[in-house]
Amino acid sequence: MRAARMLPAMVLAGWLFMVMTSPASAAAGLKLVEIKGADGGRFGSPTGIGPSYVASPPGDTRRTFVVTQDGYVYVIVDGVVRPEPFLDLHTRTDVHNENGMFTIAFDPDYTDNGIFYVNFSDLSGGPNSELDRHTIRAFRRSTANPDVADVSTEREILTVPSSGSVPGCETMDSPHYGGQMAVGPDGNLWISIGDGGDGDDCDSRLLAKDLDDLHGKLLRITPDPVDGGYTVPADNPLVGRADARPEVFAYGLRNPWRFAFDPQAPHDIVIGDVGEGWFEELDRISSDPADAPRFLGWPCWEANMPFVGSCTAEHAPTAPMLAHEHAGGCSSIISGPFLRDPALGGDYPGRLVYGFFCDGPWPAGGQIHTIDVHGDVTPRYEGLSLGAGLSSFGLDGCGRAYVMSVREQPGGGKIGLWRIDGDRPSGCGKTTAITGGPSGTTDATTAAFTYMSTLASATFTCTLDGDDVPCDEELTGLADGEHTFTVTAASAAQGIVATPALRTWRVDTAAPAPPPTEPTPPTPPTEPPAAALAAHGPPPPSAGDPVPGDAA
Repeated sequence: MRAARMLPAMVLAGWLFMVMTSPASAAAGLKLVEIKGADGGRFGSPTGIGPSYVASPPGDTRRTFVVTQDGYVYVIVDGVVRPEPFLDLHTRTDVHNENGMFTIAFDPDYTDNGIFYVNFSDLSGGPNSELDRHTIRAFRRSTANPDVADVSTEREILTVPSSGSVPGCETMDSPHYGGQMAVGPDGNLWISIGDGGDGDDCDSRLLAKDLDDLHGKLLRITPDPVDGGYTVPADNPLVGRADARPEVFAYGLRNPWRFAFDPQAPHDIVIGDVGEGWFEELDRISSDPADAPRFLGWPCWEANMPFVGSCTAEHAPTAPMLAHEHAGGCSSIISGPFLRDPALGGDYPGRLVYGFFCDGPWPAGGQIHTIDVHGDVTPRYEGLSLGAGLSSFGLDGCGRAYVMSVREQPGGGKIGLWRIDGDRPSGCGKTTAITGGPSGTTDATTAAFTYMSTLASATFTCTLDGDDVPCDEELTGLADGEHTFTVTAASAAQGIVATPALRTWRVDTAAPAPPPTEPTPPTPPTEPPAAALAAHGPPPPSAGDPVPGDAA
């Protein structure tokens, strides 16, 4: 990211919601649960670099994929971290400043075709260079092992060259790559690309407003993972325009590190754009090509403040949904996903989560906020903080949100991975069912139950009328009256508690005995059927009948 230089505070116009400092009020109900690495320590790579992204394939509630900045992808299967990486590209990138691996995204049909994409800076500029390219590559998982990628299937989808040829950018401190990539609700691949510069000293910032360049843009493409490359959707807003790149969906972005699609139709996009001097922005735009392209201001504007003078009337910005002012020292907004886990309770599902990377004293460093993009956009501090170094958010296949930190920071931040939980763990769509046992009314003072769960490797706990009881023993000494037996399946490794099952029945030992039944009269004998005779042989001979073998 970067620490902003100290600049004088400015006054904002009325159409921009602005936060001068981190909101003091916090909402109770969320907590951070640390996810340990394969060795039981903090989640990181062999070189001690932490996670930069988390995602799961569509519909997969068993596997969570964790990207580390230095080029590894690990997979967590049913809550257990596989010690060997799913993919290892650590020799093809580095972690100099903002370099590294940024994200992973999965094809909508990943379950069947195993196609996924990774997004990273290559080593084209040499080790520890600021002049590396930004590249998107496609792979397939192994047909023999679903928890390992097949590196022989690699295809280049898109590569954006370094902006090092732009005057002032030949030597940079920290280039802006952007770095988010996601398959949208439309099935296309969306990619955020930074302006390529490292501040207002590098003229590559001007590329963000130029439609004929991919820097500082949000792109929308249809990748070809079989042959490589991509096509441009026919309804992209700039298709057919001679002076523009048809891949561009929105422009005027500085360093759009993360964006997210609203799961609610019409699936608006919220982009967290890292600012330069004064403001960190959350921009909200439509995902409908008919409403594009939107100009989001940079470098003509930062929030609604004029920034450079080489802009024209056509560069009127789309107003940010939200801007945080920082008076210097710490910055870099980290936009997260929309919270989807119903186990969070309260008003959390549907709110957007975000935070701040921080390597300085600004109070918002590492703090986690949420916002209601469908109503009052006032940010709410949730009382959670990672300290300096908060680097990203992500979602798993159950809709549970994660927050992570890539490296140790002077402000006390530690590398690692944490899941955002509510008062109880998520059910993750898993259920429990009682398959046998009493129901209705019975005069029996004992009971035994059978049960099952869709949660793999579950541990079961049971209660009778609210008190803990052994799950695998017969219940005895049941008093007359109504009873309720409950069974719950849980996995400590996965942090999941399946939806419990319960059975209610009544014991009534004083119930009248059933009336006696009349004895059934004996059935008169009948001639055995021919088939029986054939099966058992002929009847014995009568007296006086000749016996076979006797002389007449």
